[in-house]
Amino acid sequence: EKWGFEAATTDVSAVLDDPAHQAVFIATRHDQHAGLVARALKAGKHVFVEKPLALSLEELDVVEQALKETPATPVLTVGFNRRFSPAARAVRAFFEGVAAPLAVSIRFNAGAVPAEHWVQDDEEGGGRIVGEACHAIDLASFLTGSPVARVFAESIGGPQAPRVTDDQCFITLRHANGAISSIAYLAGGDRAFPKERVEVIGGGRVAVIDDFRSVTLVSGGKSRRQRWSNQDKGHRAEVAAFTESIRTGTWSTPWVELRSTTVGALLAVRSLREGVPFDLEEFVT
Repeated sequence: EKWGFEAATTDVSAVLDDPAHQAVFIATRHDQHAGLVARALKAGKHVFVEKPLALSLEELDVVEQALKETPATPVLTVGFNRRFSPAARAVRAFFEGVAAPLAVSIRFNAGAVPAEHWVQDDEEGGGRIVGEACHAIDLASFLTGSPVARVFAESIGGPQAPRVTDDQCFITLRHANGAISSIAYLAGGDRAFPKERVEVIGGGRVAVIDDFRSVTLVSGGKSRRQRWSNQDKGHRAEVAAFTESIRTGTWSTPWVELRSTTVGALLAVRSLREGVPFDLEEFVT
């Protein structure tokens, strides 16, 4: 009643089997995402699914297989909204003419989440790297113009470390075009401090995004700054892009990028466990 929905149901089939429904939004807990995406794709529905797309490589393969088995491929969008923000778009345009590989630094002041929270559970939530740091991996790929090729991660440790340490880590990425990215996903700070800062350097240029409220662009010895009255992380624009994708049949984010971001997040967690870097080409076909 509050949001004006025409109907409510607990029966997924009632939604997917109805030919009147052309698109579905999936915003369940994370462990249900991949299965529902595959079912919706096989039913011929366009799909917008909140991140993460999958909690394992096996689940990701289920989604990819569903895409291959669908005769008229529907549109699939994952809720990686940062790339649709006006700040990210301004930075991407600023580096458009730069041929040299870029270096990107992204810092999340993520805030603490209790160890017993469902997002921290490997089976239900997948952990915060898969569940939220994936935003930074996708943003890095967007800003560098290249998918992830290699990933390595380390988290805090020692006798004074909390029970969950995955959400206090550094993730290093190498991109396919030679660019590099460093992601600091840190839950040990204070929420009063701004959450996200992005720095991009390369080709004699520097760009800084401060909490998706302002952008500073520096080149040729000159600096200019653009501010927005409200924080804009791209949520409205990504939904608009999804609907436009349905009209045109052209995905707003290519599958290769959706897949590499997902695999990159999953391998970042594995890197934490095993202490070694991973090349995505060994896991992406």
